[in-house]
Amino acid sequence: MPGLHLAAAAIPQAPTDAASAAAHGFQPFTATHAAILLGWVALLAAAVSWARRLRRLDRAAPRSGSRSASRAKRFTNALGLLGIAAAVANVAYWLLPGVFALSKSLPLHVCDLTLFVLPIALLTGARWALAVLWFVGVGLSSQGLLTPVTRAAPDTAEFWLFWISHGGVVGAGLYLVFALGYRPTLRDFRTAIIFMTTYLFAMLALNIPTGWNYGYVGAATPDQETIITALGPWPWRLLPLSALAALGMFLLMLPFLGPWGAALRRSLPADFIDSPRRSTAPANATPANAAPPSAAPAERNA
Repeated sequence: MPGLHLAAAAIPQAPTDAASAAAHGFQPFTATHAAILLGWVALLAAAVSWARRLRRLDRAAPRSGSRSASRAKRFTNALGLLGIAAAVANVAYWLLPGVFALSKSLPLHVCDLTLFVLPIALLTGARWALAVLWFVGVGLSSQGLLTPVTRAAPDTAEFWLFWISHGGVVGAGLYLVFALGYRPTLRDFRTAIIFMTTYLFAMLALNIPTGWNYGYVGAATPDQETIITALGPWPWRLLPLSALAALGMFLLMLPFLGPWGAALRRSLPADFIDSPRRSTAPANATPANAAPPSAAPAERNA
């Protein structure tokens, strides 16, 4: 189940000099690369901290009424809407005249699909979307952050869309766990495996007759030196590529298995949000304006 950025992860090659770096735009493993990663870490830490603070406020003073979303839910919704904006901008850019090419511009790479899943997970809390965003988004798209293949310069839209989409997907997946308390299960892991297996065969069905390389599972070799070149010729390289993808996702399941995951589970928010639509108020909390027992039942919090 490849089609991931691990397959297209650039093999570290430091620029020979400043002139070479300028000529080729962005260069990985440089001060610019480090600054971008640190910036995303800071944004993620701020979002998680703020969401957990809002959840504490929700528990202390829950809002009543089915139409009154919790503070944490409203903040999560805002992040989901930003995800929609990022996905629309990313697709729109690659459809522009002079940019569009059928062989590379369709939103079919793993990072594109997980960017579509991001707002579904944050806005609806659908369990399959949570699983895909965690295992596929964090497990596979994170390679695009660590070993990026883009060479677009910072003064181009492509540069910003690349880092916003990859950083947003990985950040949203981590936000699910550390802000909303999502605990992945083996069932979720199975969902992610099925998702990626289906994706693999779909991309093979598209790439083989066209000669394209969506998901990096086609016969073509990326223009730049990548890990894929070390995995042997196509189609045999699909076997180790699939194994690496499965391993990357399983590593995200491992901390939640067995007694060794108890410390991690305790460090997460106490109120598990199976769906962000659920109120974060305690189940036994009684709204200030609740009706007396003899009256008709009051509406449940949203």
